[in-house]
Amino acid sequence: MNILMVGPDPRAKGGMATVLSNFQKYYSHPEHRLFFLSSWSGEQKWRTEWRAFQMIRHIIREEQIDVVHFHVAQKGSFFSKGALS
Repeated sequence: MNILMVGPDPRAKGGMATVLSNFQKYYSHPEHRLFFLSSWSGEQKWRTEWRAFQMIRHIIREEQIDVVHFHVAQKGSFFSKGALS
């Protein structure tokens, strides 16, 4: 199964970024492949969101993604990621 995780840049500060960073470093499964798309970074917030908006369909098609997992928070984060789905 190919899984796309969408959320903050794993190098950013915060709980969701830490979770994504740990998935990148430690998750391994012979039948599952993880892909990551940053939808937020502390330095270039709007640029990163715009790039994610442009790239998501391409990644889903090219990598034959089965599941998209959005890491969201309340308020603005929820609505901006809602635009990606």
